[in-house]
Amino acid sequence: LGPLSIPPAYLPKLLPWLVRFWRAGRSDRYEAGLAAQAGMMKLAEAEWMGLLDRSGTRPMLHEDGSLELYDSEAEFKASLPGWAARQRFGIG
Repeated sequence: LGPLSIPPAYLPKLLPWLVRFWRAGRSDRYEAGLAAQAGMMKLAEAEWMGLLDRSGTRPMLHEDGSLELYDSEAEFKASLPGWAARQRFGIG
């Protein structure tokens, strides 16, 4: 067995969670989840900036962007939907 194993006897208890997990992956719920997460990220960023202001450390923050590296062109192409979602919700 691998690092994660589920005893077969536990599957009946796990089934309700698996059904909820499967339903949460539907495209309409996926988009709603992205929107909720984006909202939380924007709130967290605003709170973080407030903390930096109150502590007097905001001048120490340098927002110079980031560099994303990929092992292959296929990995890069697989990341494009995620980048499109970030752009759609104004993240990053």
